[in-house]
Amino acid sequence: MRTHADRLRPTGDPGDTLVLVDQFEEVFTLCPDPRERARFIDLLLAAREPGSRLRVVLGVRADFYGRCLEHPELARVLRDAAVPVPVMDREELREAVVKPAVARGLTVERALTAQLVEEVAGEPGGLPLLSHALLETWRRRFGRTLTLRAYEAAGGVRGAIAQTAEDLYAGLSDGQARLVRRVLLRLIAPGEGTADTCRPVERAELRTHGPRSADAVDTVLERLARARLVTLDGDTVHLAHEALITAWPRLRGRIEEDRHRLRILRRLTEAAEAWHEPGREPGALYRGTRLAEAAEAFAPADRDRELTATERDFLAAGTATHSRERRRLRGLVGSVSVLLVLTLVAGAWPGSSTARASAGSSPPPPVARRPRPPVCAPPTRARRCG
Repeated sequence: MRTHADRLRPTGDPGDTLVLVDQFEEVFTLCPDPRERARFIDLLLAAREPGSRLRVVLGVRADFYGRCLEHPELARVLRDAAVPVPVMDREELREAVVKPAVARGLTVERALTAQLVEEVAGEPGGLPLLSHALLETWRRRFGRTLTLRAYEAAGGVRGAIAQTAEDLYAGLSDGQARLVRRVLLRLIAPGEGTADTCRPVERAELRTHGPRSADAVDTVLERLARARLVTLDGDTVHLAHEALITAWPRLRGRIEEDRHRLRILRRLTEAAEAWHEPGREPGALYRGTRLAEAAEAFAPADRDRELTATERDFLAAGTATHSRERRRLRGLVGSVSVLLVLTLVAGAWPGSSTARASAGSSPPPPVARRPRPPVCAPPTRARRCG
């Protein structure tokens, strides 16, 4: 809403303004505030009003269709205006492979076309993999012909993108490899009951070491971009293929290994930005379980390496506030304990008003005494003691 509101207004030119919102599912995966999400959707739906010069087209993944139905007005629009885009059939796939090549004066071997159609037909999410496989095949082409041999050397539909990623990874130093892992994990939003998705990230968020890390981050970003694994749009970085999340075993394994920690990081990033933007309000700080969870996931020794300056400040402020509140609570408990002890001591001290009142109000009961026997003096002469 904060970054896109200005783009949802008609331009000053005559005629209608067309707005294409691709990957609309990111409104659910990247916007944690339901109210902000609802305002953004309402702004899009304003295009239905009479006299509006705004025309909106949404592109959304089928597995997020149910999330769209959570918004009543959006559900009505989908019911009346949705256009499902089915998986390409074999003839459409053949055209998608051959026509772009012919338009650039290239030839595609019949055997390669048949192999591509066979591997991709009926595969959900196969088109991004097909796109990358064709790119790697083109790089290994023989003259102006895309061959089956070049395609197999590239790793095929399922292996091309993983092979590209592994080739790049093998050429990195240890420090660059660690940095690439952190960068790629920042570009992923772990699913909550849905598939993992990619998330666009500003370069500043990737520079966790501050300004001095800018050159190192920019170097690895350029290498990832040349390998067509990420795209650079000004200061914004995207995964080039969401299929990379599942197609590269090394990345997939890292996501599964760090999934819980990654979810904590996503929430921490959102909370830190929400705290920072309005002026670092104390009420927006983590407390209780959230603070303990984040502090455990990111120990102080790891924070300089893995968290941004805003995220570090957010955790430090939350920890400091928690410490002050604990000290205040301990002081209050200590004061109450001292007052309680003094009250008990004052009540038990002899001569105190409490003791006197207690003695005057409840006199002890009388005690019955036995008569004492007569005492005889020592005998000086024989005499009977009667």
